[in-house]
Amino acid sequence: MRIDSHRLSLLTAKEIDELYGLPHFTEADRHHYFALSVPERAAVDAHTTSVAVHLTLHLGYCKATWQVFSYEQDAVSDDLRYILARYCPGKTFADIQKPSRPTRLALQQIVLKLFDSHLCDSAANDELERKAQRNARLATQPIYLLREALQHLTTQRMVAPP
Repeated sequence: MRIDSHRLSLLTAKEIDELYGLPHFTEADRHHYFALSVPERAAVDAHTTSVAVHLTLHLGYCKATWQVFSYEQDAVSDDLRYILARYCPGKTFADIQKPSRPTRLALQQIVLKLFDSHLCDSAANDELERKAQRNARLATQPIYLLREALQHLTTQRMVAPP
């Protein structure tokens, strides 16, 4: 079903999901992205099992997409089960509780600190808008402006908020 819109469409629904959606990992991806460095492991080990598993999930997702996510536990159950099997033998999915909002926000701050990055706040958003306006003087293709904005976020080590 197609809905006519007067809005500009830059990306297909699939491209939008690939850019902003939760990662869909293969087993090999899970092994790679959920591997923990020494500082990451120290941060994970400082928490209870539930919080540690969710922190590991946030770390892996941020490594893969350079984003932080808010998610329903059922939507990430395969990844949580992988993390449990790898780092918490003897624990099951039933042992894992969904983190509260304050805990989730605290986990995101830990991830940002470990990756020496920060969220795109209002000041950074204003700078991004000014940069987009300058880029629009050079080229008017919307996809070019989007790519430049995403590149700016990456080079400034900024993570778009969830």
